[in-house]
Amino acid sequence: MKYTENGEFIDRSLLVAPTHEEGDKLTAAVRAKLKASGSVASSGKTAKIFRSWSKPKAWLKDSANYAPGTVIAFIRNMKDIGRAGETATVERSEDGMLYLDNGKCLYAKAASDFIEAGELREIELCKGDLIQFNVNLRDRKIYNGNIAQITDTPGKVMLLYPDGKPRELIDMPPDYSTFKYGWVTTSHKAQGRTAETVVVAAQALDRKAFYVALSRGRSRVALHCPEKEFLKQQLSFRIGDRLSVHDLAGDGQIAPDNLLSLSKDARSRKAKTLPDTTYKSIAERARKLMKKIKRLAGNLVNIKRKISARRARNRKYGFGIVTEEIKLEIEHQNALAAIEEQQAQEARAAEIKRMLNPPRQLSAYEEAMQQVRAASALPQATPKKEKQPEIYPVPNPRPRESVVSKPVSDSLAVIEEQQAKEPRAAEIERMLNPPRQLSAYEEAMQQVRAASALAQATPKKEKQPEIHPVPNPKPFRFPETPAFSSPDNRAVPNEAQSKRRLSAYEEALQIKKEYEIRFQELKAAELKAAAERAEQEKLAQEIAAREQAEREAAEAARLEAERKERLHKAAELRAAQAKKKKPSRGMDL
Repeated sequence: MKYTENGEFIDRSLLVAPTHEEGDKLTAAVRAKLKASGSVASSGKTAKIFRSWSKPKAWLKDSANYAPGTVIAFIRNMKDIGRAGETATVERSEDGMLYLDNGKCLYAKAASDFIEAGELREIELCKGDLIQFNVNLRDRKIYNGNIAQITDTPGKVMLLYPDGKPRELIDMPPDYSTFKYGWVTTSHKAQGRTAETVVVAAQALDRKAFYVALSRGRSRVALHCPEKEFLKQQLSFRIGDRLSVHDLAGDGQIAPDNLLSLSKDARSRKAKTLPDTTYKSIAERARKLMKKIKRLAGNLVNIKRKISARRARNRKYGFGIVTEEIKLEIEHQNALAAIEEQQAQEARAAEIKRMLNPPRQLSAYEEAMQQVRAASALPQATPKKEKQPEIYPVPNPRPRESVVSKPVSDSLAVIEEQQAKEPRAAEIERMLNPPRQLSAYEEAMQQVRAASALAQATPKKEKQPEIHPVPNPKPFRFPETPAFSSPDNRAVPNEAQSKRRLSAYEEALQIKKEYEIRFQELKAAELKAAAERAEQEKLAQEIAAREQAEREAAEAARLEAERKERLHKAAELRAAQAKKKKPSRGMDL
């Protein structure tokens, strides 16, 4: 009280207590003196503050340690659960989850870095009291260790500088309860602070706390303890170092059976902190060499890819700066070249197809039919006649001398003799009016009519001569029906034999119909194959066009990325040049 002039100049003295219990006792004594002197109001309002139990993180991660009614304080913001400085009470804990009274729940193992466990206590806040914030509020520029003074304005506190001078009048954050009285500080919080006078009140101290607490004063230091000998004994063996598990196990305070082996992840992290001794192992050196070679190979592949891309760009656009007009012209030329190349490939494919599938050699029947169609297609050679039923000729008919019977041949001889005896006038008339020259179609039709007339004049026989209109035709046979015998052992013709046998012309027509059916089937198959080939070619063209579009898009994206990279490098270069130190005006003069 003497050093601070009844609390008016709080920066002149510093009160230190090593534990919270001793700090509470010292705070109560100081506030009683300040109230008596009038520096602090005699009465005020009560407030609930959070007192931490200072539990380690291993304790905080275990949800079984949180009994119902345990208070937790948020030392950092947790999204949608709690803000820094706020408190909540644990209602129950199940399966590692903590259920709070504010309707939220959190996972204890994951929230150990955001919370502290403790209890709520009530204190009296009067005008002129000092409070110390224990949790950072960066949005309000309040940090752990800041000192503020209670004012007579409700909800307002005066934020102070470390030397005790007023800094700023601020609103007390709502629901903020992680603070305490600011008259007494611990040796831990006293680090970094200095004052003219330091007063330490402690029953026992370790060496580090003793050094920190008594080295804060510039002019005077006062140490108050109930028993000096007890304090000396504590300083003799209490060093203040925190012993690790290995130290405790080495001292025998932890049994070897209670130690658990480290996990692979922990061993790997620990190995990274140890010095590298792999240079002594030939296997490790070989492994590192292989990794380096693989990394070098990957770099070479990337370099090769960049060189290929650059060469492709140079082949496509040439060297130098490429403007939009030049790019459009080059794209046009490339498109024309691509079209010409595609046409050449299609011609080559057609030639290969003709070589692999040579045209089929036509039979005699097909050649005759082609001649008939060619003749019928000539309008000048075809005389205008009335429409007659279409009669298909039999190409290359074989001679039928063996078919004509003797009576028919005799009748033909008589007809020839009668024609020879015709008058000379008819012959002269034929010479004066020669018959017009027949076309190929008319000659073929005459041959067909002659063959049909000859077939009608041929008597019926049990066995017909074979007719071969085309090489290797498909034989056409009627189903054979067995004959049966009469009671007098004479052969009686069945129903199929009793029917009229087909003439050579009718048989030829049947064969022609069969060939036409086969021709239509082959033509349909060829049309179907051509449609399938056209569909495949269309699909291939679509795939090629899509791939070309993808390549063009990828090339455009790559060019855009290169352009942005060049602009970024240019901007960085300009920024670096601007940061260079400019010469002074004296040098300019």
